[in-house]
Formats: sequence, C-alpha cells, structure tokens
Amino acid sequence: MKKSSNVILFSIVLVGLNSRSSSALIDCSTPTIGNRIKEDFTSDHVAACAHFKGIDHDTYLAWYENSEVFLNYPNQVYLQGSDPDRPEDGAAIHWKVDNEYVYIAVAARATGWLGFGISEAGGMTGTDMVLFTASQADKLVDAYTGDERVPQTDDCEPDWELVSSNVDRLGGFIMFEAKRLLNTDDPQDKPIVDDASTLVPAHRVIAAWGDSEEVGYHGLNRARGSIRFYGVGNEAATFQAAMNRNSQGSVDLQALNYTVPETDTIYKAFCFSRQDLINQGLADTNEPLNIVGWEPLVETGNEAYVHHYVVMGSTQPFCSNTTDDDMFNEMVYVWAPGEEGVAFPDFLGAPLFGENGFQAFEVEIHYNNPTLQQGIIDNSGVRLYWTSEQKQQQIGIMSIGDPLIGAFGQPVGQGISRHVFECPASCSNLIGQEVTVLREYLHMHEVGLRITNEQIRGGEVIRSGNVEHWEFDQNGNAAVQQGEFVVEPGDSFRTTCYYNDPEGTRSFGLASSEEMCMAFLYYYPRQVKSIGPGIEFSWFCGHNIGFEACDATYKKASLESTDDIGREYAVPNEQCAVVPDVDPDVDPDVDPDVDPDVDPDVD
Repeated sequence: MKKSSNVILFSIVLVGLNSRSSSALIDCSTPTIGNRIKEDFTSDHVAACAHFKGIDHDTYLAWYENSEVFLNYPNQVYLQGSDPDRPEDGAAIHWKVDNEYVYIAVAARATGWLGFGISEAGGMTGTDMVLFTASQADKLVDAYTGDERVPQTDDCEPDWELVSSNVDRLGGFIMFEAKRLLNTDDPQDKPIVDDASTLVPAHRVIAAWGDSEEVGYHGLNRARGSIRFYGVGNEAATFQAAMNRNSQGSVDLQALNYTVPETDTIYKAFCFSRQDLINQGLADTNEPLNIVGWEPLVETGNEAYVHHYVVMGSTQPFCSNTTDDDMFNEMVYVWAPGEEGVAFPDFLGAPLFGENGFQAFEVEIHYNNPTLQQGIIDNSGVRLYWTSEQKQQQIGIMSIGDPLIGAFGQPVGQGISRHVFECPASCSNLIGQEVTVLREYLHMHEVGLRITNEQIRGGEVIRSGNVEHWEFDQNGNAAVQQGEFVVEPGDSFRTTCYYNDPEGTRSFGLASSEEMCMAFLYYYPRQVKSIGPGIEFSWFCGHNIGFEACDATYKKASLESTDDIGREYAVPNEQCAVVPDVDPDVDPDVDPDVDPDVDPDVD
C-alpha cells in the first residue's frame, strides 16, 4: 500500500544521554508498588521485575512505570539473549492490538541501536523489522531481509511510526514504543494475523541490539521467541487448565543427562519404545488411547543451547538399533523457542496405542553451542498428555508431497531448481467426505529456498500455504500461519519446493544433508480406509507409493535465479517504484534530436 508523503509523524522522544534515569518506583521485593495505588498495576509487574534476570535494570523499570507501559500494553514477554555468559542480556517486548494497529514497546540493554523483527522461521532470513538508533532518536527505520540477511530499507515510506523513545547511556538501556497497521498490503511487511487460537501458530519474533552508532552485526546480542499478538491472559495457565480437565496422565520424552558436545551444532535423536512409555505410567493396554496435548520441557539454564526439536511417531513398538530411522516417518509435534504447550480441542485426540495408534516416539533435538561451553548436561524434551477417554473425533496427520521419499536418489540439480509433486483429486475422492485441517506444516532440508502447498478445486488454486524464505537451521518443520480450512472430495494438492544447490551434490534422501519435499496436515476426522484384504490405508499421498489413487506425479525444472521462484515477500514494491523526473514541457513522444520541421520520409 503506497503511503502518502504528507503523513505527519507524531513522536514523543525522551533521550536521557547524560544522566541516569531515576530509580524505579516499583519495589520488586514486595507486592507494594512505589507510590502508586496497587490496583493500577496488573500482576504482570512481577514479570517485569524478573526481566533481565533482575540485574541492574532500574532504568528499564523506571521506563516501565513512568511511561505507563504497564497500563498501555497488557501483554509482555522476555526474550532471553544468546550469550550464556551474560544471562542478564535479552529483550523485553510489550504489545497490544486493536482493530487496525499493533503497538509495541521494546527494551534492551544497549546504547547504540535496537531492532525488533517478525520472522518467518525465527532467524534473520525473511524478516520484517523495525530499527531504532540512538543517534537518530526521533525516527525509525522500516526494514526487511531476504536471503541476504542484511537489513534493507523498505521501498515505501515507513509503516512503523515512532511513539516515544528513551536512550539512557549511563543506565545502559534503549527503549522505544512504536505502532503499525496490522496489514499494510506491502510485500516488504509481514501482516499480523489473528493468532488467538492455540491451533494457529504464534508469530515468531527476533530482537538484536548493539552499542555501535550504526546498526551492525550483533554477534550473540540477539534473542528469538514467539508472540501471540491476539493472545489474552496467561497462555501457560490456560494450557494447564485444559490438561487438568482433559488428561488422565502424562509421560515425558526427555534427553536424560545428555552431555551437550563442545561443538557449534549437533542433532541428537532419543528413542522411546512402547515399554518405555508404560514404565512411566502409560496404561498397558491394547485399547486405543488418545493424546490430548504436548508441553515443551526445556531445562532451566539451557535455553541458549536447545535450538529446536521434532517428535516423530512410529506404529512399531520398539526402537531400532540401527541408524536407519525410516520407521519414524510421521511427525507428531515440533517445538522451537517461544512456543507454549499445544492443547487439542476437547472433542479431539491423536491416536495412541490400539490398532492404529503410535506405539513409539523419537525426539530429535538440535543443540546449539556456539561458545563451545563444557559440561552442559541437558534433560530437555516434551511432555505427552494422554487419556483413555474416547474422543468424538480423532486427529489424523495427512502427509503429502513426497513423504516416503519416492524421489530417493534423484539429484536436486546444480543451481536454482523447482520440484513439483502433484497429488491427484482421486486421493480426496477416496475419502468421500469433508475434513477440516487444523494445522499445516511444511518440510525441506538444508538447501531449500521456498516451499508452497497449493490446494486446487475445480482447476483453480483456492488456498496456498507458503514459507517464502526457508531456513532449516531455525526450524526443520515450519507451521503455516493461518486458520483452519476445509478439504472437500475432489480437491487436489500441488507441493512445490525450490532449492539452491551451488555444487550440484545434493539428492533426495533421508539424511539432513539430503533433501525432502513434503507437507503434513493435522486434520479431523482421521481417515483410515481398507484398500484390499487385510490392507488399511492411513490417508496420505506421495510419489511412487504404489497406490494409484494417491500417487503423486513429479517433475522438476532448472531456473535461472531466485527471481524465478515466485516469492511474495521481500520483493520490490511496484507501488513505490522510483519514477524518473520528466520535464513537463517536453513531449515524451517526440525525439529531441529530430527537427520537427523536417519530414523524415523525404530524402
């Protein structure tokens, strides 16, 4: 959306460059809050006291009270910094939304600059950001990143408006308030979608800060997490109340006393057999049970090391003694920093035990140890909540694209390439009824650029789940930020993956160093069909699966550049294209080098 050049920006700028802010009136040691009436504050002031580990943060608390952040922003989260040697570093994010705008208040321990971003995967790639510098404390920079990970200024005039700022060099903090339209219709901005439902993925956010005069490389001065911009109340308490109401018990799938290696990054898999689950108190039964929720368990103090993890399920009751993890071929849960527990609606459950339920699980944790710390012992993982109560509907997981790696061994191709897997309409016709999709996850590996999953009805694309900038190191499975949608009989799907393999050495396979292209749809009611004597078909669609009705076609093509992959974010905004100056007295249709009095057709 093109911005008018006549917009007047109203900013209240409070810059304390030469003297430290007065001590905060909030007394974090008691429930009494300075000289204000206690009822003016919400209980969230306790969280503010804990931000920055409660270390030397009087400047932040003074701003929190004096700027009435506690009154103007009902929601807050603290993003822990990435330097394990400085646990007091991080970013405090406060926010609210109304029918038109999102409002944020951001604080970090810095004196030069501070940035906040809405990130597709949780890293720098494909991020919409707003940047504040102390040297230009009366304005903001509206910026974005694509593959290059270097902030680029938006083509259009800034969408972010500065409300107020406070730079306290002696106190060591930068704090600012800003607002922006929820949806700017700008391809260099990310829209803020309604994420009130816990079934809609929260918005991934990042923050970075520094003491240099200009925005530069942040090193470990960075943090990431997620925000439910439309969330209300205490999400953790809401989740726990749902589990108290719906679950009969829980089991923990954890890394037990695992020593994190002194290496920058590693993926470690932990397997849990049916007997392991029973040993923890899960009912020893052949009757079907239901999973009703998942809760992340990240060991306190290890937040900087646990990057993300994926839980895969198997219908086999044991753990394999080989490195071949083909038996764990259905993703059942994925976690990345900032995500809270996932509670299924009261009428839904995921299959556990019984004839068609999961019998064993594998948790693959991505550990990050950039400073090569020694002696890090981890017990992180996930808590699975279960019940023997039969649910009205069961959640199924439909995998589409190439879930069984039917393209195994096929080279990705050197340079930029496009790989398309089309699931025919006959596959949804096989089910013969509507199903509702609650969540959609997309999956590729290391050289992925972009992935889309289009839903086609009557020859027309009616919906597309996209990840515009794939970043495998940030999140191996990406949940599309959208509400639920319906799949009707006759619908088909087209899953398209774009890759960049400069050396031309990658092929499709099971390892992280090989490639995949698939999507997972959490849907209900779960569909299991008999397709022959003693053969049951748990609904999925893929290439070379040996079942014609749900066998996806596959084709690939080489592309010239990333301009050909069809991205819809971080692309030039044509509405703000630079138009060359034109002299109003010059007719653009007349060549200035031709004498108008000479007939060009006469020799």
